[in-house]
Amino acid sequence: MRRCGGALAALVLAAGVLAALPLERAAAQTTQTFVGNGTQSGNHWLTLSNDYAQPFTTGSNSAGYSLRSVGVLFDIVDVGFSASSLTAGIYTDSGGSPGSLLGSLTKPSSFPVSASTQTLTFTSSGIDLSASTTYFLVIDMGKSESNTDLDATGSNSEDSGGLPGWSIGNNVLQRAWNSTGAWTTNVRELKFSLGGVVKSVEQRAMARCVPDADRPVVAVGGTTIGETSVGFDVEVRHLRGNERAVTVRVRYSYDGGSFTDTTVVVPASPATRMVPQQFYTRTKATLSVPRRAGGLTLGVSVNNHSSYWVCTRNAGVAFTGVQQFVPPPPTTTLPEIEPETPVEDRYPRPEPPERPTNSDGTVNLYGPGGYLTPERRLAWKCWGAFGDTELLRKHGIISESESC
Repeated sequence: MRRCGGALAALVLAAGVLAALPLERAAAQTTQTFVGNGTQSGNHWLTLSNDYAQPFTTGSNSAGYSLRSVGVLFDIVDVGFSASSLTAGIYTDSGGSPGSLLGSLTKPSSFPVSASTQTLTFTSSGIDLSASTTYFLVIDMGKSESNTDLDATGSNSEDSGGLPGWSIGNNVLQRAWNSTGAWTTNVRELKFSLGGVVKSVEQRAMARCVPDADRPVVAVGGTTIGETSVGFDVEVRHLRGNERAVTVRVRYSYDGGSFTDTTVVVPASPATRMVPQQFYTRTKATLSVPRRAGGLTLGVSVNNHSSYWVCTRNAGVAFTGVQQFVPPPPTTTLPEIEPETPVEDRYPRPEPPERPTNSDGTVNLYGPGGYLTPERRLAWKCWGAFGDTELLRKHGIISESESC
């Protein structure tokens, strides 16, 4: 079994920078089992006088996954067990321990009293999981239920039939039910299974950035580069009358470093009609991420829709994948511009021909050695053209037999 790590896996860079990207759709598919270990050997139990956090790592599907069900194996459910004392959810990984709550799980409608192992299923309408990322299934107790146990295994293997790349961490974390302190390691693993939808990406033309009856469109554009931040306009389009708030999740990093998650909620109103496409409306919000030197990488998804269209318009973003966008560094010192060398210095002009004068100081125009002799006419022409014989011949100013 592969041990779970806390680092976010690198996502594949989409080609191009600040290019108009194609439309993509995250489409609903058949529910299937992601990973499980319920058939592994070992008769161990985890008493519900503690909270438990079981790590797992997702597969490499670039579009991600939508978690719909978690089957937890109970070894014993005592007659006095109170279902209200237990909550369950999926948490992010923060340095090898549970971080922030990603999504809560709905408890089974009942917990049948039993001294035999049984699987009880927790459900969700869809918790988005990114590719190649570690998360935690957390069982949180509101009071001690020491007579009710979860089933556990000492095996480090998963059941067959799971999806490629998925794995379960080799140890479960635990702490007392009323503690908020550090987690300790239990060498056992909680027996459970995860199921849901493998998301897929469907390419469509940019011109089709319009919503379907059951799928809104998220469009991103209008990059704004500030001194300390990089901003994007996030626009959501709905069929008219179907408007509702949409939560857009963004993961960003600089120069291939670890990713940071942030979200922006695009409200359902005020909605304005699109022209000429009057059958759908749009609302907008602004998202910004810190600006630093280096390449900014963004990955974007929609949290509260399992099926949606997304497109970009000249923004450095890609959906269900990653696009690299390289803004200038926060402060830029422009190099000093060297003054342009004057034409006279680049092409030194010869001294003008001498202007012979008469004894009375007047210019000698036509006399012997006078100013307008053929030789001096040629000299003045050459002086005016910086001595460029070819240029003068080309424009017929001098004959082919003359030269400067």
